[in-house]
Amino acid sequence: MLFLATSVVAVITANAQNYYFAASQQDYSDLENPTSINNGEVWDYNIFNEVEIPFDFSVNGEIVSRFLFDDDFFVLLTPEADYFESEEGVYYISTSSIYMQDRTYSSGVSSSPISYTISGAEGNRILKLEIKNAGLELADENGLDEDEYYLSYQVWLYEADNAIEFRYGDHNITNIEIATDGEPLFAGFGNPYSVNIVYGNIFTPQYGEFTEDTLPLGTTLSEYPSNGTVYRFAPAEVAGIPVVQKQTVSLYPNPATHTLTIKSDSYTEGVYTVTDITGKIIMQNSISSGNTQVNVESLTSGMYFLNINNNHIKFLKK
Repeated sequence: MLFLATSVVAVITANAQNYYFAASQQDYSDLENPTSINNGEVWDYNIFNEVEIPFDFSVNGEIVSRFLFDDDFFVLLTPEADYFESEEGVYYISTSSIYMQDRTYSSGVSSSPISYTISGAEGNRILKLEIKNAGLELADENGLDEDEYYLSYQVWLYEADNAIEFRYGDHNITNIEIATDGEPLFAGFGNPYSVNIVYGNIFTPQYGEFTEDTLPLGTTLSEYPSNGTVYRFAPAEVAGIPVVQKQTVSLYPNPATHTLTIKSDSYTEGVYTVTDITGKIIMQNSISSGNTQVNVESLTSGMYFLNINNNHIKFLKK
């Protein structure tokens, strides 16, 4: 795995989370008129030049100012980081642990462009990074044609709230063992000391924030995410302002059958999550001033927790 060695088992508490995680399905489109990073060069273990991020952006509370592509993943760098000298200030962004290369590497003619675009007005810009039509690095040694498998994905960085999104495009990845050389498959970002990762069943993925001493053994995704899958990582706090300003949140009715109402005397716009008793995120959405309605009709009967910042409120679904 490119961040940490999978070694020991532990659990991280919800209160320590820096991000709220949500999975959804949205239409996937290739970037339009992007700026090339590899400029037609075939790639495998290549490192391509650093590019300045045109707006303030932070990862786990640390400002990053540049990005590059190295081997299988994008990398974000703090202003002081020297990628070739130290791992300090380096954040790896990986939508999967698959070993990739240019799909037509041996021909010397690239068919797998690496590129980016910047969209939106100042204050609401999105930096969009893309790998298109990549192949598998391990195809040849497994007796496959070089262009047997393919995949495309994008990483979006949001200026407005420092959110990160992984967007998965078309692919035909069916053999995870070959794609990862037998290593666990999971998506995430982080550095050699801590990671934010998605794992488990791709239809009900789990999210965790771990250190090198607490990453669970064998953490893996069940499959490569399907075309149109979006994994969103939204900071738990925006600009240092807690989602909830006062501990005055209540829910009604409780137990609930169809709709649950969040009521608070004072909270800012932000995000809530609903988790089951194991801590798995079931749903996530935004809240705003006043009462917020949560549709719980699709939940199975049982106990759940609604989480807003440091408020963790138990409710029952009939």
